[in-house]
Amino acid sequence: MWGKCLVACAALASVFGAAPAQAQSRDQQWDWCKGDNADLSVGGCTAIIQSGQETTMNLAIAFYDRGNAYDDKGEYDKAIADYDQALQLDPRHETAFVNRGLAYKHKGEYDKAIADFNAAISLKPDDEDAYIDRGLTFEKKNQYDRAEQDYAQAIRLRPGDAEAYVDRGITRRHLGQYDLAVADYTRAIELKANYSDAYFNRGTAYWYKEDFRNAEKDFDVAVQIDPKAADAWYWRGRSKEKLGDAAGSNADIAHARSLDPSVGK
Repeated sequence: MWGKCLVACAALASVFGAAPAQAQSRDQQWDWCKGDNADLSVGGCTAIIQSGQETTMNLAIAFYDRGNAYDDKGEYDKAIADYDQALQLDPRHETAFVNRGLAYKHKGEYDKAIADFNAAISLKPDDEDAYIDRGLTFEKKNQYDRAEQDYAQAIRLRPGDAEAYVDRGITRRHLGQYDLAVADYTRAIELKANYSDAYFNRGTAYWYKEDFRNAEKDFDVAVQIDPKAADAWYWRGRSKEKLGDAAGSNADIAHARSLDPSVGK
């Protein structure tokens, strides 16, 4: 009697003990899938996708997360294929459009990228990042007017975004609007202290205005903030050259090329 009980009890224990183990395994797969380690994420998401146990929405999430992992690994075609699957399962997955657009941008397929950013904005018109990403893509196509419009909208949505002011400043510099570019970089510096890129880019705007004294000052601040910024060293040297400081110019340019031999070429 006791022998039969022991056998039966052992069987029951094995059945009920398996459920938590299986649940734990699924939880671990989701943790990997959503984690920052790209290789673990691919493995975890793949196990979830192949399990045949997930809802449609969960599958969309798993494909999206695996797409992000492939993107982190630089495997953009695989990322795009996964974002395709996520969007088939959830056509209103706004960030899947954004991230697929970024993958297309990395591949140089700018029109496809812009189409995805358009779709994302139509789903979420207040997504500042989508406007920034579309603006950066318009810049790649040398469509600076359209890029400036997107950055302006991003700034309206998030007035405290220093990076958006720098992005718009760069576009305005390309458009020859140097005073407006300087104003944008100045606002970025007000919002974000010790912002090396803002000082560097304001310096370039001053350079194009032939205001070499202010250009030198901004490049000087940029190299103090980031001593490894080869471009800032190089352009400080060029500014010194314009101001008649040949020795200082040669020293800065030599230092810039010790950091990056290709700078200025």
